[in-house]
Amino acid sequence: MHGITRCPQCKTAFNVDHKHLLPANGKVRCGACKHTFNAADHWVVADVDDADLDFERPTLSLQTSTKSVWQSLTLGLIITISALMVFIQWLHKHPSITNHLPELEQPRLEMYRWLSQTAPSPIDWSKLELRHYIAQTHPDNPSILRVQGLIINHSKIAQPQPDLLLSIQLADGTVHNARIAQKYIVRKQQKLRGQRQSQFYFDIDRPRQAIETFSLAMCCQQKN
Repeated sequence: MHGITRCPQCKTAFNVDHKHLLPANGKVRCGACKHTFNAADHWVVADVDDADLDFERPTLSLQTSTKSVWQSLTLGLIITISALMVFIQWLHKHPSITNHLPELEQPRLEMYRWLSQTAPSPIDWSKLELRHYIAQTHPDNPSILRVQGLIINHSKIAQPQPDLLLSIQLADGTVHNARIAQKYIVRKQQKLRGQRQSQFYFDIDRPRQAIETFSLAMCCQQKN
């Protein structure tokens, strides 16, 4: 006996001899698209009683299918949220990564603003070192004091240049502290490249009294 079945994928209909269905457990392959399916589930015209075919057709359970879809969606959501939390924690511990990936800086700031928290500085202070700084009279103008030195970035990632904090003690014991903002500091580059050093200098009015001691330190950035 023969029957006509239709491919569920390309909708091609073709004849099937039921004697070929028994050894294949009811499965046929479409000659047009090569899709394999159960012929008895897609009969167009059947000259054979399905009961005469000695094979079992799988049953479709809509309840099981729906449950499986919701389980997959729930699992996917849990994995996504977990990955996002891990990323946020990593970014919180390594804020200086935004110096290498500047496109992350604005989302990072928005995240802390949404949480009503203060974003950590993108500068990794443990990797910065201030060296060889001196203060001397400007060679072309005796009324100006020029302070110059080096900042070394030991990190492999580029970092923003920090502001500087100057402290001067005069001969009469007076102490002057001044924060030297970015716009007053002359540098060779705006960012400290990874594992590189950067020269800098800035000029201030020379004190009338002699300078007993002076010190220079790095301090956090601020917008000027």
